[in-house]
Amino acid sequence: MKSDYVMKKYKVCMKIYNLLQLMCKQSYKNQEYAFKFIFSLVSHLGYGRFVSKCLAEILKGNEKLLYSLHKVTFTTSVVSVSYANLPIDAEKRTLISEIVNRIKEFRPYEKDEIFDLLKDICLYNNQAIYINQDTIFRMMYEDVHFRTMHLIELSNDNDQVFINHRGMSYPFDQFFQNEESTKSRKDIRFLKSQLDLYAT
Repeated sequence: MKSDYVMKKYKVCMKIYNLLQLMCKQSYKNQEYAFKFIFSLVSHLGYGRFVSKCLAEILKGNEKLLYSLHKVTFTTSVVSVSYANLPIDAEKRTLISEIVNRIKEFRPYEKDEIFDLLKDICLYNNQAIYINQDTIFRMMYEDVHFRTMHLIELSNDNDQVFINHRGMSYPFDQFFQNEESTKSRKDIRFLKSQLDLYAT
């Protein structure tokens, strides 16, 4: 009985996000309006792939929004953008930090759609947005705890790349062929999303 209620609520939520995504498609005006509520939407990241797709559509192709993400700070109800040239403070609650922190709220190797969103906010017209890349790099890859707990680590030994995953080390090509129960399609999809983010 309760599971029916939860499923109905989930489906309504999905329809709302799909509608919001459609509303923002190729409309800068709608994107900028939806952006006012972005922190509320980010708090739903991880509840379904439809959330990250919606957020990507809100930002897609909007140069003004994409280049301001490292400056957008959290306020109680509305997004505040400071256009002053302030140094980036990793402790400050920016939109990028909120997205990265959502990864920490789930089991490791689980939310590849958040990595896909991070990749999307690093590009505008197939050109890198270096400030977003740098902010993400510092938050994820320079943080040893985050890197060891939430990323599939890659290492290089004698010019061969190894994947260190769930206490095991695999040569890169064997990771995709080995059928051990420690890996799953989900883990492989997670690694692909992680590598796609590296490649931006």
